[in-house]
Amino acid sequence: MGNECETRIHLSKIKGFRPIGIGESSTRIQGKTINLITRDDVKYECNVGQLSSGAKAGAEASVHLMKSLFDENSKNSWELFLADADNAFKQINRPAMLWNVRVFWPRRSRFLFNSYRGFAILILKDSKHNGMKVYGIGILPLTRKLKNTETYTQNWFADDSACIRELQRLLIWTELLLSS
Repeated sequence: MGNECETRIHLSKIKGFRPIGIGESSTRIQGKTINLITRDDVKYECNVGQLSSGAKAGAEASVHLMKSLFDENSKNSWELFLADADNAFKQINRPAMLWNVRVFWPRRSRFLFNSYRGFAILILKDSKHNGMKVYGIGILPLTRKLKNTETYTQNWFADDSACIRELQRLLIWTELLLSS
């Protein structure tokens, strides 16, 4: 205590290169340990509504589902709409995300509050253990609000979403997404 070692690397963005950062070893170990213990909480809470929750083969199964629905219903004028939030990880409402984590992932909330309450000094290697799941929990109310299996089929992987059905129903989903 008091003599903790921290290494920092300048995080400049150069076109074509991903920034690198090295944080405190203790923080990385804590994050990985807490993730190992609580990761099933996210899988349970998100279920199939958010594929970045860590469900094994969830994204692959979703791609096959969307493709089979599209192939089966192409004669019925079904369309597929893909959406990707622009810079979503940086633009998410951080206090709202932390509140959602507190409600939906309470065993991890204190660590994530301490990690995300301020602006990040650096990007940690293997940040997918935190970022993807935290973002998935952060937008869980949105994915649940848009869920309507009778009207359309949707899936989410972090900030990427897809919806399939007739064009009129896709417009309803798109309007709900944009107004939320």
